[in-house]
Amino acid sequence: MTVRELEEEYERLRDQLLNGELDEAGFRAAVEQLRFQDELGNSWKIGWYTGKWYRFDQAQWIQGTPTERSKRSKRRAAPRATGDSDRRPRLPFVPCLVIALVGLLLAASALLIFGWNSDWWRESGEEATAAAEATRAEELARVLSATPLPATATSMPPATTTPSRTPSPTATQRPSATPTLRTPTPAATSTSTSTPTSTPSAESTASVRPTSAPSLRGKIYFPVFDPSPERRTFDIHVVDLASGERGIMVGQASQPALSANGERLAFRSWDPGNRGISVRELTEEKTWAWVGYHEAEHPSWSPDGQSVVFASQQESDRQWRLYHTWGMEIELLKREGADVFGRVPIWAPDGRIIYWECPLGSCGLYAMHSDGTGLTRLTSSEHDMAPAISPDRSQVAFMSDRDGNWDIYVVQAQEAGTEPQEPRRLAGSEARDGLPTWSPTGSWIAFVSERSGVWAVWAVRRDGSGIRKLFDVGGPLTGEVASVPASEQHGWTWESLAWGE
Repeated sequence: MTVRELEEEYERLRDQLLNGELDEAGFRAAVEQLRFQDELGNSWKIGWYTGKWYRFDQAQWIQGTPTERSKRSKRRAAPRATGDSDRRPRLPFVPCLVIALVGLLLAASALLIFGWNSDWWRESGEEATAAAEATRAEELARVLSATPLPATATSMPPATTTPSRTPSPTATQRPSATPTLRTPTPAATSTSTSTPTSTPSAESTASVRPTSAPSLRGKIYFPVFDPSPERRTFDIHVVDLASGERGIMVGQASQPALSANGERLAFRSWDPGNRGISVRELTEEKTWAWVGYHEAEHPSWSPDGQSVVFASQQESDRQWRLYHTWGMEIELLKREGADVFGRVPIWAPDGRIIYWECPLGSCGLYAMHSDGTGLTRLTSSEHDMAPAISPDRSQVAFMSDRDGNWDIYVVQAQEAGTEPQEPRRLAGSEARDGLPTWSPTGSWIAFVSERSGVWAVWAVRRDGSGIRKLFDVGGPLTGEVASVPASEQHGWTWESLAWGE
């Protein structure tokens, strides 16, 4: 069989898997037979999850491009070697975009040649542009909904700016120029992604005006669970501390994470048709999907606002690993060539990643650079969760029940080579406190607490003084989301707050 015929056979088998005609074991066995030997004697096969070609070289399979296939450019290869355990890639929408643009150019030339009047031209141009945008949105929506994003997705948007990045020690073919994220054309996301499927109950929006806090400014984003039978999902709410105004920023979503410039809000989407990690453009009021794995959660932005780090159980062994995006690709975080097993990661302003890990029973919060170097242990308790680093990078706030009750603590964000210091508890109480987030100035820490009898957002100075209640949350922080497996729901301690200007 030719390369093209082998690829077509893979697509046929994959459709059978998606339609339930083949189980995973049968699909894998069939794809393993899709092999050939080129004119140089090299053995090639198709990865059963990625759909990419691999060449057998020095006792291992290395990702590559057969000669016949390189002329067709059916799918673009990722810039690094991966194993067969990767997921299936999304089909690129770039060819559709090129075709649409060529069509627009031809239409414009025809109009200029025949000298049609300007009013007709303007109307036709707008219709053509709308049609092109609809085509691109439809294609992206189809791919995002039908095919999960792989651990190394293949489509990447054009660069706009160039963030600095240390190459992964496991990468073998990293481009010299660092690609950056430009917002993809938004998928045709349903209104349920940005708007609840039904109006929240009156109980969930009552008594939510913040108390007087004239010295505090900015907006706080937080999740609220709507337990009404017709919804049973989370929404991300936002409160303006200066005016007291409140609204739902994103429906069917939780775990809000603001980019450093405050222009983008990443979140975990609970939309049944668009599960995973999505992004809300706050300045343009549009939403687009980024990570298509149902298990992906707890996103956090890189300092340059071009990537996110997140945790997921998407591998077959169901262990928690850390991933980060690279443009529109997804990569495993590596340390000394091995996967990093961790949870609740955040990307600090100094480029380090802070997360929970339990290597060889030494549980706690750790920090490391994005390339896996400089590992530092920050805390030493198994139940230290929800890390948040101060804007000046000097302290890490987190929640812990190390003393038998969930409270807020702070610890110095020391560098590698130092021993973890004893954390300091802030504003402890007999009620549950958690989910800390720093104010944009770094002077205050906001957190949720039940100390007033209901869930509310409180604030305290970084030295533990000046504690005050800001506003009631207006509903529960946890609940069972409809139509989502219990294994993918982890309770309020995995949630997050975000405080922006």
